[in-house]
Amino acid sequence: MPMRIDSAPLLVKPFLLIYAYVLGYLQYFQYWINHKTIQISWIGSENLSPNQNYIFIFWHRYFPCYFSAFFKYKQHVWMVHPLLYMAHMWLLVRLLGVEKIIPGSAGNTGIKATKELIKDLKSGYSTMICPDGPSGPPQVLKKGVLYIAAKSKVPIVPLYFTSKPSFQIWSWDKKLFPTPFGKLQVKIGVPICVTEQNFDAVTNTLLSTMNGE
Repeated sequence: MPMRIDSAPLLVKPFLLIYAYVLGYLQYFQYWINHKTIQISWIGSENLSPNQNYIFIFWHRYFPCYFSAFFKYKQHVWMVHPLLYMAHMWLLVRLLGVEKIIPGSAGNTGIKATKELIKDLKSGYSTMICPDGPSGPPQVLKKGVLYIAAKSKVPIVPLYFTSKPSFQIWSWDKKLFPTPFGKLQVKIGVPICVTEQNFDAVTNTLLSTMNGE
């Protein structure tokens, strides 16, 4: 069984901390530089209310765009993949202001983590979910996010990003990285309330925005 961050052996923890702090801070400063130098334009920001919490969703490949645009987070709770190689991400999201991390993802105590996330959403937290994560298939919307939205009664907000110039890396999701001093457009979709009866209709609407249509 792969080793988890929250149950790493004592001898592993010093190396894990070094790895997390070095890579976590490097990524933090990367996104700080992007946020300060990139020209960011917003489409649909009027769709969001400061008095409402949301479930923000986007494809996994746009993680770097999301961190570059939404650089700081207030009253957020995130489920984060719990395996060792994600230790830097735990530090990064803390640096970005995420107040609570729930260790879990599909196949890794996902059911328990989902129940905890729903509870936090009901209490007023917002969250972010990539519905094709943590390992694909790419740009395929898994139904878990719809279940979470329906149970918590918190609206889903789909996001789409366009970055110029940018580069992508060779990975399952073809992750897209905006470059400093470039342009980043963020499209914020209309918040959607999910019920157990409208799963199919909601899926089509979400995919339309997430695919930039």
